[in-house]
Amino acid sequence: MGAKVDRNEKEKYMNIETLRKKPTWALKVMIKALSQSISSFLNTDEDNERLENAKKVLKERRNI
Repeated sequence: MGAKVDRNEKEKYMNIETLRKKPTWALKVMIKALSQSISSFLNTDEDNERLENAKKVLKERRNI
């Protein structure tokens, strides 16, 4: 079971690393699409995690 936790943490890390490789305009479009109030209730947990990670990446870029 410990290996599964490590894998999930690695997937989370890979997800944010993948988002860091995307251009800023693509992240903004993704955030806009995932945070629309009319469809946000359809988001899965993975979508919500992707949204939060995309926001973190944009915030990192603004601070540089």
